[in-house]
Amino acid sequence: MKFSKFSLFCFLTLITGYIFADTTTTPTTNYSRDHMISITPSGGYYHFADKRHLDDQALANIQLGYGFTEAISAEAFYAPFSTSQDRSPSKNIHGGLYTLNGLYHFRTLNALQPYVTAGVGLINIKPSPAQDSTSQANLNAGAGIEYFISHQFSFRAEAKDLYTPTGGKQDFLLNAGLTIYLYKIPEENTAE
Repeated sequence: MKFSKFSLFCFLTLITGYIFADTTTTPTTNYSRDHMISITPSGGYYHFADKRHLDDQALANIQLGYGFTEAISAEAFYAPFSTSQDRSPSKNIHGGLYTLNGLYHFRTLNALQPYVTAGVGLINIKPSPAQDSTSQANLNAGAGIEYFISHQFSFRAEAKDLYTPTGGKQDFLLNAGLTIYLYKIPEENTAE
């Protein structure tokens, strides 16, 4: 049931962003992520699946991205966390969340651009509060909105569903940050 509510939320966020983006009067001057390297320091809220028996956690994270084209990019994500078990006896738990995602950015006529994201990841929890492995693979998908404030900087917000097939655990992440476009990789000139 949580998945359907979350999926509906992502879909409505995406549609609302796309509608808002197309009706905004701010013209674009070709905001591009084509062949760009980006870094996004962010903060978010992580909801652990009830089956994990962990307290939800605010977490800082970092994302490193590369734009293959105007619309397609890839991103590596890392977020360390420290939380506690939500049942007695309470234990301190620490670990990290790692993901590798592909992103599809919907091109609009202005600085507000919605996107969808999907990928694979790994959550590392030590010590594991259940009898599970300390490292568990996950599949994730979500949607977000990016607002360019210049050619080099943009604000973004996203929501992701992270599903761990082992034990059927479904975590959620709400995240927001500032993307900094650092460097444009020069395209090779194949004409001779």
